[in-house]
Amino acid sequence: MSEAFSIYLHYPWCITKCPYCDFNSYGLDKFTQQEKEYVEALALEIEHYLSSANFCNLELKSIFFGGGTPSLMSARSVEFLLKTIERLSKTNIAKLEITLEANPGSISEPVSAEKLKEFNDSGINRISLGAQSFSENKLTQLGRVHLPNDIFKSVENITLAGFNNFNLDLIFGCKGEKFEDWMLDLNQAINLNPKHISAYSLTIEPGTEFGRKARKGFKLTTSEEEMNQMYLEASEKLAKHGFERYEISNYAKVGCECTHNQLYWSGDSYLGVGAGAHSFLSSELPSHRWWNIPGPEDYMKRVQEKGIAISSSEEIDLDKSKLEFLFLKLRTAQGFSSDQLLSVFDNTEIEKIKSLKENLVSEGLMQNSKDFFQISPSGFSIADSIIESFAESL
Repeated sequence: MSEAFSIYLHYPWCITKCPYCDFNSYGLDKFTQQEKEYVEALALEIEHYLSSANFCNLELKSIFFGGGTPSLMSARSVEFLLKTIERLSKTNIAKLEITLEANPGSISEPVSAEKLKEFNDSGINRISLGAQSFSENKLTQLGRVHLPNDIFKSVENITLAGFNNFNLDLIFGCKGEKFEDWMLDLNQAINLNPKHISAYSLTIEPGTEFGRKARKGFKLTTSEEEMNQMYLEASEKLAKHGFERYEISNYAKVGCECTHNQLYWSGDSYLGVGAGAHSFLSSELPSHRWWNIPGPEDYMKRVQEKGIAISSSEEIDLDKSKLEFLFLKLRTAQGFSSDQLLSVFDNTEIEKIKSLKENLVSEGLMQNSKDFFQISPSGFSIADSIIESFAESL
């Protein structure tokens, strides 16, 4: 059986840039949207890579339109790109999970149920909706352009358009947010009956507007202790309603886990096309990662000239591969098996990893399993620290 890979298509524009967002995205007020030219560049880049031996020998498993706000695109553009992928990959994409990210502000208008139906007809079969919160005050604090009612209208439109699989993104840990506020957000999300919920703690990234405010002394989040409590209670509440945690921040009904994300956490190859998109080829050591020029204008110009728009790249040697194995696998509820450990690490490293696991099991932070290395439910609230400790043990 062929090795798997996924395709990520990056749409870099949003209605406005959120102050906490560190993704490669740009407000439409700062750039002239050039969808036709941008989509043509995406198609050229796709053709370059899917015609190469590196990807034509891999099996395509999922497609993901991310951003930015790709729901701002026309359904015609989406269909064109999907047909391009289908033709070049020689894959029946109707059998794949194909996700489109959307914001309530872009699909809650009265006409958007029709647009969503067009997305569905074009081949999209999963929507990931950036709800973030059902509190008007919290949405304002996060710099979102939508209101709580827009979320309800968007979900109604998603259902009317024929989608039976959608995700809701939520954020917790804003300054002044009370535990009860977060529980209310979760309750409202659960009541909308999504198949998948992603719950992220508010993280302050250096290059964002929030990052600049934090450097000036502004407090923008709750305390770490309060965030941990919110995280633990969220996991328990979601589990009671049939949402199983399969990764630190992701919960799904049985069989509705996001295939695209699972491929990423499994260390499989992925092709990222678009401004600032990252790609990874893991079929042999050393693995190879590269990323594109971030600016949309520069990206389009470079692709038109060369068919690709690589900004930089790196080889992932054996030592880096070991660290990435730990980082990716330990993020998941499944963790990794003893057999997988034997295939990646030498005997000395394995003994160090086993010793650390025993200590963490005694502290209740790892599962007490002979054949698997899994972070415990209580340990997931400090998963980053646990993963770091494993990396440091090598």
